[in-house]
Amino acid sequence: MARNRRNNKWKHIGTAVVITAAVILLYPFLTDIYSHFEQTQLVGQQELVQKPSLQEVQGKDNTATEDDSPKGKVKSAPIDAWGYLNIPSLGVTTAVVEGTTPEMLTIAPGWYTESALPGQGNTAIAGHLNCYGSYFRRLYTLGVGDQIFLTYKDKIYCYTVESVTTISSVSDIIFPCGYNALTLTTCTTEDKEMRTGVRARLVSVQDVEKQQS
Repeated sequence: MARNRRNNKWKHIGTAVVITAAVILLYPFLTDIYSHFEQTQLVGQQELVQKPSLQEVQGKDNTATEDDSPKGKVKSAPIDAWGYLNIPSLGVTTAVVEGTTPEMLTIAPGWYTESALPGQGNTAIAGHLNCYGSYFRRLYTLGVGDQIFLTYKDKIYCYTVESVTTISSVSDIIFPCGYNALTLTTCTTEDKEMRTGVRARLVSVQDVEKQQS
């Protein structure tokens, strides 16, 4: 009887270990599914703008502002997509939400609210490396000259990558840099305390309607 109890105990422990291991292995996959589902629920979700050519992209800077988005784990109201990000060389097209709280980043990459709006300085966006969509998984592979497109309101902002660096603090890279820029940040695989930072320079702006016509 005592032996049976011991055997049952070890069976239960073994089952718990197997379940725990399965959850750990499936966690990134499950969070990706969650993030993609949440993006489809975003208010104002639109068909992501296709990559325009540099010759086609022309226009003026946008100076519009956005209302504050809901915060917290339980969303009391639908969340608007703040913008849309397209990185052709990585095959990434994603909505961008307003804010970089853990809750917001489970949905999509988020705009650092302490950074500038597009066309008004250094616009910074954070995204997850290996969960919740993993949109910035291959951010470190971007090269100088690669194009990044950010759609905000009725404008498409075209940027070209100037540098890809490893930084110890996002505050080193998300604040004013002296020109209109886009900065993308994510974790690194080597050190969770470090971040990958991509800095791109704004080269041109185009109306969304002009691109779709």
